[in-house]
Amino acid sequence: MVILVAQDISERKAAQQAVLEASQRYQAVLDSTNDGFWLVDSQGRLVEVNDTYCRQSGYVREECIGMTVSDLDVIETPANVAQRLTEIRHSGNAIFESRHQRKDGSLWPVEVSISYSPVQGGRFFTFLRDIRDRKVQQQLGRLRNALAELVYTDDQQRLLQIALDLAEEMTQSRIGYFHFVASELEWDAEPTWSAGTNNQAGSGGGAGLQYAMSQAGAWVECVNQRQPLVRNDYQALLQEKNFSDGHASLHREMTVPVLRDGSIVAVLGVGNKPYDYDDHDVYVASRVADITYDFVERYQAERQIQFMAYNDLLTGLPNRQLFADRLSQAISHIHRSDKLLAICYLDLDGFKPINDRYGHQTGDRLLVSLANRLKKHLREGDTVARVGGDEFVILLNDLGNIHQGEEIIQRILESVTEPFVVDRHRIYVSASIGGTFHPLDDADLDTLLRHADQAMYSAKQDGRNTYRLYDPIKDQKVHAHHRFVEEFEQGLEKSEMLLHYQPRIDLSSGEMVSVEALVRWQHPDKGLLMPGDFLAMIADRPLEIALDEWVIRAALDQHMRWREQGLYLHVSVNLSTLHIQQTNFPDFLKAVLQNYPDDIARYLELEVLETRAIADTYRVAEIMNACAGLGVHFSLDDFGTGYSSLTYFHRLPISIVKVDQHFVQDMLNNPLDQDIVEGVIRMAEALKRPVVAEGVESIELGLMLSQLGCQFAQGYGIAEPMTADALMEWIAQWKNDQTWRGLTSVVGPTEYYDLNVAIFTHRRWMDQVLGSLKSEQLSGLPNMDFDTCQLTHWYTGIGATRFGMRPAYAFIQSKHRALHQLAVELAGAVERRDRQADMSRLLLELQAASDEFLAMLIRLAE
Repeated sequence: MVILVAQDISERKAAQQAVLEASQRYQAVLDSTNDGFWLVDSQGRLVEVNDTYCRQSGYVREECIGMTVSDLDVIETPANVAQRLTEIRHSGNAIFESRHQRKDGSLWPVEVSISYSPVQGGRFFTFLRDIRDRKVQQQLGRLRNALAELVYTDDQQRLLQIALDLAEEMTQSRIGYFHFVASELEWDAEPTWSAGTNNQAGSGGGAGLQYAMSQAGAWVECVNQRQPLVRNDYQALLQEKNFSDGHASLHREMTVPVLRDGSIVAVLGVGNKPYDYDDHDVYVASRVADITYDFVERYQAERQIQFMAYNDLLTGLPNRQLFADRLSQAISHIHRSDKLLAICYLDLDGFKPINDRYGHQTGDRLLVSLANRLKKHLREGDTVARVGGDEFVILLNDLGNIHQGEEIIQRILESVTEPFVVDRHRIYVSASIGGTFHPLDDADLDTLLRHADQAMYSAKQDGRNTYRLYDPIKDQKVHAHHRFVEEFEQGLEKSEMLLHYQPRIDLSSGEMVSVEALVRWQHPDKGLLMPGDFLAMIADRPLEIALDEWVIRAALDQHMRWREQGLYLHVSVNLSTLHIQQTNFPDFLKAVLQNYPDDIARYLELEVLETRAIADTYRVAEIMNACAGLGVHFSLDDFGTGYSSLTYFHRLPISIVKVDQHFVQDMLNNPLDQDIVEGVIRMAEALKRPVVAEGVESIELGLMLSQLGCQFAQGYGIAEPMTADALMEWIAQWKNDQTWRGLTSVVGPTEYYDLNVAIFTHRRWMDQVLGSLKSEQLSGLPNMDFDTCQLTHWYTGIGATRFGMRPAYAFIQSKHRALHQLAVELAGAVERRDRQADMSRLLLELQAASDEFLAMLIRLAE
């Protein structure tokens, strides 16, 4: 009996030892595998886990035991887990993909393989394979396919943004950017930001962000160190290198350089991952950056191939093939309209001696300078192409008449004769141009070019530095001109001319002080014609003087009708240069004035156009002084566009200077135009002459002019030219309009005129937006389109010139864009009658964003 008991004990010990050894071998196998392992009970709780899964998840074994599947699997809810376990009990096993969450909150993709055993009430043997590398390769494959399509169908910006969006997704980042590097000291261009970065209010995304590499944040060290750089403690570096106002705050950042042939050519960066970046993130970002740059090179190569096929490699202009294509399209279009096309052939006069004297390299640079100059004198839609050594062809589109085309050709000829400075040489050239007009010359494409070429050789034979038209066109032009002049003369006799009047206001008070009389032709067939449609056709002809005389009489007659209504209005009329040089003009004026009350002369202002030279200023001075002796006043119109000379002010009795509208209209966007207008005003102040600004099309222009010290203004922003009856109605409404009356009381917060106007523009825009939203009257909303907003024009124009190098400037546009988006969102909620929206909170949010934006603008002046 004792022997049997001892034997039984020995057998149990051996069995226990065998079980222990088997368990140890089982655990060793589980711990040595590269896959994670769970043993899950029927309730979905972990009862066992191997070391591999602990390393993957960051948890220790004791923490994992007792957790549920849904505690670690971010996709599976408790209900989903219960349903899946039930299904596996019946099927026996399952394989699927999911995502697990580490202890630090980071996520990683796994392939889950589960098998079921009924032991111990049911157990689920679960293997979890880390498939990050597989997923990365799949995503990189999709990236290659997407970029391969964009190489031929889209633009480089879109290509980069798709890559950045994927880099953000794969690294779980919130910010992404791609920066090309010209050298390891300078950037090549502005950065491209991911879509998510651009959508963040106050981010550094958007156009205009351009700064020296030396001014970049600490992340630029990846360029200096020539290797990927991870900054998981970015906040600790803010004292070392900070960002300007408006930049999105950074918590973590990772940057990887792209190297080609040993040089860094680009940098890809991501930032603000919720937890630390690791080596896997570096690998992912590096692969995305390399793939992206490869496709950028393919994209640029494809564009270069296309460019070489259709453009001249020296000048960058279209070549003969592209020109022929555009001409063919223009011919198809013109047949559906009543417009004309001009096809012009330009050849330089004496280009070979320049090559012989200065060398072919200088000659080539001269051709490049000529190409750039030609482009500046063409309109949008016109084309200039290089078709030979010094031969160019020009296509002028949508011309109203032959005369309009000739004016452009003449300007081109004049521009070519201006000296070129090439390689420190001052070189003078001229050109001969031949032209033909389609469909007056109703030939095919090749024949049209040949006709233009023939006309060009006629210009060469006639002395060069001139233009000639293809002969049949020239004959048609002469006949058409004669018919037009006869038609105009009949129109003058039949009283088809009429006057419209445009008000002039005093900027200091907003009061209307005078009107300008502008002639119109009420054509019986063509409708109301503007001066540009007929004045050039009668220039330097007796009809020009006859029209002037009619305008003066008609303006004075209208003044007298206004007098009868108790309105004493000063009237200005335009006087042709031909008329003011007639020695009998004072006699004519005196005879006319005698038909009106004695004080009529002081209400008449004669405008002399500065755009045409006055040949004999001594003789004209005598004529104008004789007129001034009758009591009339003279103004110099279109100042700055023609033959500006202080001689005019010294010899001629000029009382008022009118700044040409072309400078005024763009002075909020073009710093040169603003400087010109300010220079004219300062000169006029020194000469004690008041200044009238023409072309004032907005209240913002009025404010700018008021700050500069301009006295008077007129333009479509105040009132369009109108009939005499309409003027009376306008005057009644103008008296109640307070917008223009308080300009002098608007005090800007900075010393910069254009910045003050930008601030005023935004405040006025915000007042209109808030007023419309609060009253729910959306018809009162101002321009809500960000791209056409006046502040956007300022930002990309004069603002960039004045303040573009200031660090805070780069972040203004994104804040401005976010303001527009919020305002549009609010307007949409109002339009939809969305009562669920918290309008009060959103309006306060809009006001707060506006205040922050204004503070950023004001800080530019610091």
